[in-house]
Amino acid sequence: MHAVRVQYTVRPDFAETNAANIRDVMAELAATGEAGIQYSAFRTGDGNTFVHLVVMDDESKRDVVPGLAAFQRFRAALREGAVVPPDNETWQVVGTSYAL
Repeated sequence: MHAVRVQYTVRPDFAETNAANIRDVMAELAATGEAGIQYSAFRTGDGNTFVHLVVMDDESKRDVVPGLAAFQRFRAALREGAVVPPDNETWQVVGTSYAL
């Protein structure tokens, strides 16, 4: 299993729009029925910093989320709304309590 963590900060006036865009991505991913991907997004205490965590059962799923139309719209909007650009980090999963 592999995971990708992404963290960035948006303008305060863009935070709610960003959250709505994330929900659109999640809805499209759920509608695909794609198995083997666990995608979660979090908003930190400052209200403007977001952390995304995508866990995939294998590396072949790496392009599923970026390939979604909603994700492409999210990414385009984020280019305009970010004050700290996305920082990506790839992790190898050692263990998890849920099944993919």
